[in-house]
Amino acid sequence: MENDRVSLPRLALILALCILYRLWVLKNTNIDGRMRAAVDFSCLAETYGSHYDMRLSGAVILVLSGDVLPPVPEAAGPEWYKQEVRRLDQWLGSKAIRKKFRHRIVVWGDHDAPSSQAAPHYLENATVLFDNMTKVEGLTVYGTSWQPQNSEGAFYLPRGSPEMREKRDKIPLGVDVLVTHSAPLGMGDRKRYRTFEPSQFLEDSIYENKTYPLRQDPSIGDGLLYLKVTAINPRLVITGQHPEGYGRIRTPESRTVVLNPSITSSYKPASRPALFWSLIGPDTYPKNNGMDVPFVIE
Repeated sequence: MENDRVSLPRLALILALCILYRLWVLKNTNIDGRMRAAVDFSCLAETYGSHYDMRLSGAVILVLSGDVLPPVPEAAGPEWYKQEVRRLDQWLGSKAIRKKFRHRIVVWGDHDAPSSQAAPHYLENATVLFDNMTKVEGLTVYGTSWQPQNSEGAFYLPRGSPEMREKRDKIPLGVDVLVTHSAPLGMGDRKRYRTFEPSQFLEDSIYENKTYPLRQDPSIGDGLLYLKVTAINPRLVITGQHPEGYGRIRTPESRTVVLNPSITSSYKPASRPALFWSLIGPDTYPKNNGMDVPFVIE
């Protein structure tokens, strides 16, 4: 009898573990019975060519979210851009990069083209997203380069302008991963270091006819993009443009995780690691594996 009393708790524990394991299998199994695979993202932005010398950890998808070409010489012309784009394409197609990353996605930044009138560069060894969408490993990924005007460069539009609203309206519902060069307001821009509600700055960051002392501050994210992200709630937003906002943040009002992998500032050599994130399956909550992420802002 004493042995029976001892075995009953063990039996209950084994039964509970079996139930938990079964629930985990059901959660991570597709309809056809196959296990959902983790889709890992390795993310870089603002590299200014320093990615060529970096030792990158492998992942399923490599995402470059803008400003990846080297610093532009003063006398640079179209031929310089062609040469650097060709160099980047060769790097993305190299055996080492293909071995580490099954897919490569690129969204251009304001330093990656001579002007906003320039057509986005085409790459043979990566998927370039420019106001369009692709399907990767069962995930829907949308990319856009446009950002509020704050200096001279490519893919700028006046903040809050009808043209910018049109670009943001193109971002569809059902996007799993949104890749942008500009950060949403308060999500990966410098403002996240301060205690504030995005609504405090939202009106002035959206409407171009407002007098706002920080309107021309390049560290201020895009209010229209903030509205779009909070409306469609993508699982992951990968951005750039704002080195001060490097890191990750989870939006308190939604499931969205925002990564800002801007690894350099003022063209300095890379001093920060790539940011790494993992999504489990096409329809489950994002899970972080903890690699290469220095801090969390909850």
